[in-house]
Amino acid sequence: MTHSDQTTGNFTAGFKDHLIQGVLIFASVLLAFWLTDRWHQQQEKRQATDVINAVIEEMTRNKGIMKDWMPYHKTIMEGVEEILGQDPDEIKFFNIGQLTEERGIFREILTHDSWDYLRQTNPQISIDKRLLINRVFRQQEFVDAAINEAVGFLTTREILNEELAFENYILFYGLISDLYYQQYFMIQTIGRALEELSALESN
Repeated sequence: MTHSDQTTGNFTAGFKDHLIQGVLIFASVLLAFWLTDRWHQQQEKRQATDVINAVIEEMTRNKGIMKDWMPYHKTIMEGVEEILGQDPDEIKFFNIGQLTEERGIFREILTHDSWDYLRQTNPQISIDKRLLINRVFRQQEFVDAAINEAVGFLTTREILNEELAFENYILFYGLISDLYYQQYFMIQTIGRALEELSALESN
């Protein structure tokens, strides 16, 4: 073998070694990128699952709270209806205590923490789920408003005015009725939303 042939052989062997090493390094880098991407996808999927579970749990809790309070509000409505059936001249003052037995109007909080988290973190959730969740919690804002209006009315000085007693009962009846029916429709909406979320999760 000539010196030229030996040199060519060494060059070829060295080139093959470098090529193999290059391919291995390239494959290792690709594998690292793939594993990192896979890990991020799993994290995003886990986050989305956690958010959906939190939403379902919160909706279920809020639904339970409203179902517990609705019979009480119905009783208040019936009590006001009975009072309004009397002669207005016989109603001398507005007495909420005889209707609520000092329980107040609403002593639990309807929360929307999972919805807040969803909007702040932007997890990988389908547009169908996102729109459904938004629709539910937007409607819940009407329930919150009805609660605030009813409670706010009871803190006004006008309810102490004896001359406005009958009128105050009429106004309060409108507020408590609105709250009652807002809860009724909210419960229906949550029930349907929970069913739809379960159906979307199974797909």
